[in-house]
Amino acid sequence: MREREIIPELRENIESIKSRLEGEKEVWTLERAKLELEKNDMPYLNFDRGVLEECYLEMFERLNLIERFKISKENLKNLVKDVSRHMKRVPYHNFMHVFNIVHVCYIMIRTSTAR
Repeated sequence: MREREIIPELRENIESIKSRLEGEKEVWTLERAKLELEKNDMPYLNFDRGVLEECYLEMFERLNLIERFKISKENLKNLVKDVSRHMKRVPYHNFMHVFNIVHVCYIMIRTSTAR
């Protein structure tokens, strides 16, 4: 029973933090996002979903994966949009979390000497 009492309190806290952050966040452009992609501390929460969807394509291009594996840019773009659209809207395991994981993998590949 105690767990059920805590969950509404956590939800209120998360919503409060989210609304405060949303009020403070400025909308950053795709061009800015492309510059930030090479940073391991990219402030991805400052970018809207559409910009981050485009960043997936940019990361694939920079890693030469599109050409190397003959990936259709249109198909990749549709895949990213479908995944984005169908991600659950939950506080943690959401589209932003997925982007963060993919971006960390991208940075590790870009900075690795094992290529």
